[in-house]
Amino acid sequence: MIGRRLVWLVPPQPSIGVRLRPTRWSSVEPELIRAESCDQSNRDYSFHLALRILTALLLLCSSLSANRMIVFGDSLSDGGFFVGLRFTNPGGLLWHEYLADELDLDRATFSRGFLFREIGYNFAVGATLVSGLQSQVNRFDNRSESFATGDLCTLWIGGNDVIGYTLGPNLEADMTALATTVGGIIQQLVDRGVDRIVVPNLPDIGSVPRFVGTSQSADKRTITIAFNTALANELDLQDLDPRVTIHRLDIFTLFDEMLFYAADYGFSNVTDELDGATGSPAHTIVVPAPGPTRGFYQTRVML
Repeated sequence: MIGRRLVWLVPPQPSIGVRLRPTRWSSVEPELIRAESCDQSNRDYSFHLALRILTALLLLCSSLSANRMIVFGDSLSDGGFFVGLRFTNPGGLLWHEYLADELDLDRATFSRGFLFREIGYNFAVGATLVSGLQSQVNRFDNRSESFATGDLCTLWIGGNDVIGYTLGPNLEADMTALATTVGGIIQQLVDRGVDRIVVPNLPDIGSVPRFVGTSQSADKRTITIAFNTALANELDLQDLDPRVTIHRLDIFTLFDEMLFYAADYGFSNVTDELDGATGSPAHTIVVPAPGPTRGFYQTRVML
């Protein structure tokens, strides 16, 4: 099936220590990215390019029109769980909202109604660890609603676990345990009727402002790669279930491409956090910040 095709991709090798291994993630070929970046009139956000590719993949994989988008994860997907505060791209759209628009779906939002009743289908919470995913699924269950055929779930998680992890001899086992937990959540969703799930992997945590240029940068990159490898292995197992199609998005490769070819994409700053650039609190922006000085900013604190 097209949805389960394994795309082996070796991206250009940034000079930051650890050589990338081929990955089993749907991605954009480097030649396509570079061709896009060379056209000055088409310096679209590379995230948008990736989402267009993913959208095409989703539409090719199924003749069903999606019913709803239901979102789980951390602050990269959080739509305002904490008093409406977004930690990612405040004032703009989140990655899954761009995807929803491309698929002509209602965006997965979050708000509170009468007596603080939760409204919307964005269950992501900033700073969530892999261990916190279960509480998000429980919040959906507490509504006495059911998943339906054609619902599209997104699940992006793991960044906070990598941030808090210290490199040691149990790296592979520990990352495998995290990935197994993610797999357990996926299995719960499938058992409840979900038949399509988008699972991005992690960008290089060693390249965020909190770690870039420090002694921890290489370690965090190594941990990120270990987590992504374990997650890919777990998704291989989940792919064996005929009830679900898992769509993988290779954020790690896209992120490295954007950093390595920053000038080609029109980025003028790929190392500093948003603080000071706009006077805003620390947030994560996963698309370029528009304006005379375009930059690619990430949070120092949470994902």
